[in-house]
Amino acid sequence: MTVTSLDKLGPRRDRPFWATLLLVALFGLFGVLGTYTGNAVFKSFANLRAMVVITAGLFGGPGVGFGVGFIAGAHRYLIDIGGFSALPCGLATMLEGAAAGMIARRYPGNSLNWRLAMALCLVGETLHMGLVLLFSHPVEEAVALVQVIALPMIVFNSLGAGLFVKALDLQTRFKRALDRDLARQILSIANQTVGHLRAGLTEASARATAAIIMHEAQVAAVAVTSGQTILAHAGEGQDHHVGGGQVLTQATQRVIETG
Repeated sequence: MTVTSLDKLGPRRDRPFWATLLLVALFGLFGVLGTYTGNAVFKSFANLRAMVVITAGLFGGPGVGFGVGFIAGAHRYLIDIGGFSALPCGLATMLEGAAAGMIARRYPGNSLNWRLAMALCLVGETLHMGLVLLFSHPVEEAVALVQVIALPMIVFNSLGAGLFVKALDLQTRFKRALDRDLARQILSIANQTVGHLRAGLTEASARATAAIIMHEAQVAAVAVTSGQTILAHAGEGQDHHVGGGQVLTQATQRVIETG
């Protein structure tokens, strides 16, 4: 995911419905793959499914957490209907996704916390083992299974969830930092140009404005136009973009038309 797409898909109350569906589909696929990356142990699977559904819930909220938990959990049950641990494993996955989503709603803006992810995964996978002991029969086999898979599943899922959430948190923080820098840059340009533009947009004020924008934005070129006429141009292309002349290139015209 790029920073831009992460911003569109991430934890926002105004996230469009299509973005929620995309998150459910994407994390749901990873949740299914989490089952297949596991190893068969005593007619069950030691897997990394939990770290995916918990990350999905913390990142996307209740709808995403429940949706991903349902997909990954239902898949786990359906590939082994009536199996030794199919029901408790599928149920645990659904509960983990739903719980992560509800916690994300409870702590909006602070849910991408790697410690929270690890703690939630620790509790979720401990509950998972408890459900296996409760619902899987014969009990002796359930105990033998939990003795083998409990520690590696709890440890590796918790570590994976923590790392996954930390990576998403870093990307989100980076995007916010970019937005803050851009806002400061725009405000600085506005403060410096307001004195030149107070009397109107002339060739003199346009030249001063172009120079300020060049310095602040660190771009290759800046053109100030009246729509059809170039009032000032600074930077690359200054030799043929002459003040008072007509807008020559389609690229410049396209920027004027589309913003």
